[in-house]
Amino acid sequence: MESHHLSFPQLSHDLEALKVALVGMTPDDIAPIDAAAVAREISAIRLQLKRLEADRTAAMDRYDSARDNASAEP
Repeated sequence: MESHHLSFPQLSHDLEALKVALVGMTPDDIAPIDAAAVAREISAIRLQLKRLEADRTAAMDRYDSARDNASAEP
């Protein structure tokens, strides 16, 4: 998967703009199939955020374990 290297502030801004656009919509503004597609994409984003958090936790666990092992060596 290619990395896009967008900054978090830019991503946050884009998500806020999407949220504001969705809040302003009525059912007539988006076809059901398009709404379902957006919902699937949002679900995929949530899963990626969970993956990132799991990766971060695993990395910290490995770091803590390595640090503990290094400090326990004579």
